[in-house]
Amino acid sequence: MGAVAHCQYPNCLIKPKNVKGLNSDHAHGHCNHRSGCPDCYRGEICHGHNVMMVDIDAYPEWASEDAKEYLSRRPFSKEFLNIVEETTGLRSQS
Repeated sequence: MGAVAHCQYPNCLIKPKNVKGLNSDHAHGHCNHRSGCPDCYRGEICHGHNVMMVDIDAYPEWASEDAKEYLSRRPFSKEFLNIVEETTGLRSQS
């Protein structure tokens, strides 16, 4: 959806050679679109972090501080952060 030069996940060391090396991240399971929709699009991230986000969407309690920071900057993710806080007792810094 957007053109960025690097993975938007915090502290990512992956620097793709071109924007095609990034994946459009979306709230997995939100809609039936393979690449998400405007309501669940979260940003452009590397393949490794995109795969990890599939697991975090399924198991919010696995979210690291970096994952919570990444999600806190995404409008769709407020509901997700509430689930993380409820299941882990951890508070986000947003």
